[in-house]
Amino acid sequence: MAENKLSRNTTTAHEFIRLWSEPLSLPANDFLAIYSDQIVWFDHFFGLHLIGPAAVQQLRERWLGAHDDYAVETVSVEATNSGAVVRLINKGIFARDMKPKREASGKTFACHACYVLRMDEGGKVVQVNEYQPTYFDDQYYTERYVKRDGGPIRGA
Repeated sequence: MAENKLSRNTTTAHEFIRLWSEPLSLPANDFLAIYSDQIVWFDHFFGLHLIGPAAVQQLRERWLGAHDDYAVETVSVEATNSGAVVRLINKGIFARDMKPKREASGKTFACHACYVLRMDEGGKVVQVNEYQPTYFDDQYYTERYVKRDGGPIRGA
């Protein structure tokens, strides 16, 4: 039984990734098919607490509408008995801000993000905890990270 649940949770997690990668022309009902009617989404970097499918759909519309050349690179999907942990790199150009009162940076980004998905017994996503280390458009691939080897860092 646990093996079936892990398989189902893996499938739902991959569907989560695929659906966020689809263009805005994807019907809302298709996008929301994996979510429970009681979905709760926490974005722990921006301090957002979204409640219900309409809020998640609006987040998707604003997110996809803000970027040019948007793509998702899967780092890992690890199913658990209660859901899955999804690690991604969201890539694109921050062309339009998600809120009309601000301006987008225009930066090309590679945003490392982790999504902890909790699923109900039917395999629907009931909670998302989203984590990222810094503003998404300030991030880039790890090949550009500063590399340090050896002893302690002095004067930092």
